[in-house]
Amino acid sequence: MDAFEIRKKLIIKSLNNRFLVITSEDKFASKITKSLNFAYLIIKEGKITYIVHKAQDDNSISENEKIVTMDPEGTLLKIKGKDKIFSPHPDLLKNFMAEKIDLDSIFRKPYDDEITIIKDGAALLDKALENSVNNISIGMKEFEIKAEIDYAISKIGFESFSYPTVVLVGERSSIPLGRTGQRVLENGDIVQIDVSPIYKGYDLSIARIIFTEIDQDLKDLWKKYNKVFEIVTQYLRPGVQADKIDSITRGYISQIGYSYPHFSGYPLGGFTSPNIYPGSNDILERNSVFIFSPGLYVNNKFGFRIKRMVHITDNSFETLDKFGE
Repeated sequence: MDAFEIRKKLIIKSLNNRFLVITSEDKFASKITKSLNFAYLIIKEGKITYIVHKAQDDNSISENEKIVTMDPEGTLLKIKGKDKIFSPHPDLLKNFMAEKIDLDSIFRKPYDDEITIIKDGAALLDKALENSVNNISIGMKEFEIKAEIDYAISKIGFESFSYPTVVLVGERSSIPLGRTGQRVLENGDIVQIDVSPIYKGYDLSIARIIFTEIDQDLKDLWKKYNKVFEIVTQYLRPGVQADKIDSITRGYISQIGYSYPHFSGYPLGGFTSPNIYPGSNDILERNSVFIFSPGLYVNNKFGFRIKRMVHITDNSFETLDKFGE
């Protein structure tokens, strides 16, 4: 039984004959169905109904699923007139007065067949970044570098991005969560690249630093920063609490004289766990997947933020991205 069928059964059990309604833009949609060609998806009594804007030829629809080709909003209002509808989607909660339903536990982590998809996506993303970095040169502006990266990622087979690619050059790399601008790349600059494309419905993310030149002081600090990954690896296994990973990571960065104002990590693939921050109650499990992303920032000079995609295995872990190793 694949991940789609397992999750559908879990959702049906939790619904207790209620209507679940989501949109194709919902973060859980790609974990329920292979088809995203719909305005609304409804699960009720073991069946999936798609409400679409017009008739579609969609070969990802299975035999026991149904397409309703009439007006999406009108159809949903008719359903609401007869039954309560439940949804995790903010727009549906507001526009159709749906009642909120919490599905986080069902989407906590991927199943084995989804791990394979995520690994395939990570390998493609590595290749796309390798292709794009060769086209970065002195004199380019941040948004031009972003365009090269986005083109390489789209060309290799990614359908969209969970958020816009970030390229920060020179002193702008010290902005912890900055946005791409017009700073021109010069000799001696650091380039911060942060990409989050979606592969077959699963959000991926990699961040890397590119050096145009590097002196000994910067090289020493870079070496110290990277040691945090070596320190944390001994704790990356099932049963470890996420806030322990955060505490060790944040403690080491503080020990070398720096800090960062964001999470040490967050779920990969559009799943809901683990979130790695102070006080998190999430626990690493077999098949937990997350982005490990500690930072080191020197105000108005430069910043380091590497993101690694981590998969917790039976007794240890593996890093899914290899670019730059």
